[in-house]
Amino acid sequence: MSEMTSFGRMFAAGVGGVFVSCLAAVGMGLLILASALSGFSDSGGGGTSLVVPLTVLGVVGIALSAGTIRVLLGRRGRGMTTLLVIAGGLLFAGTTTLMAGSIVVGHAITGGAGGLWLPLGLLAAMCFLYLWSRAMTDAVNNRVR
Repeated sequence: MSEMTSFGRMFAAGVGGVFVSCLAAVGMGLLILASALSGFSDSGGGGTSLVVPLTVLGVVGIALSAGTIRVLLGRRGRGMTTLLVIAGGLLFAGTTTLMAGSIVVGHAITGGAGGLWLPLGLLAAMCFLYLWSRAMTDAVNNRVR
């Protein structure tokens, strides 16, 4: 039987997952920015053409997040891959939503200074990471039993 996972170890794995999630989110943001600057989405099918690379970056972000968590946690028994892919997906989706949401809400409130609200997104992402780590520690330990 595998050993139990501590909250600290899960939190550290989550930090690694958040880091690679942020890198993937930056890639998605740069793709959107490049599209907006080039007027790519103004042409007829440009908006749908942007969906494919964003989806690919999203899947890569989830895979990298899950892989990072798996590497940092080590081997935890049979059937953990599915749980860790779901965990990586939740971590990626939550982190990118909170970060992008802080910029969008900040832009709507201040009318153009959305990037200044990014620290609130980081704070929200850290709170989400704490709650995610608590839930995942329980889920992994229940799965191992």
